[in-house]
Amino acid sequence: MSLFGAVADAAPYDTVVCSDASGERRLTRSQFEKLALLDRVRLLAGGEIRFFLGAREIDKSVALARR
Repeated sequence: MSLFGAVADAAPYDTVVCSDASGERRLTRSQFEKLALLDRVRLLAGGEIRFFLGAREIDKSVALARR
């Protein structure tokens, strides 16, 4: 694989933090993407979700942009 291919395949986030009345829940990118679409949309619409790449918070629009 070329370096360009590796960069193109890189995920914009690796961790998702969801907050609600019961506290925070951390999910890996894989775990988040395995949630039912309706559950992901509810989290996004509720505004209680943050995306991270390592320790750096990533804007939702960047994290969810199509590559």
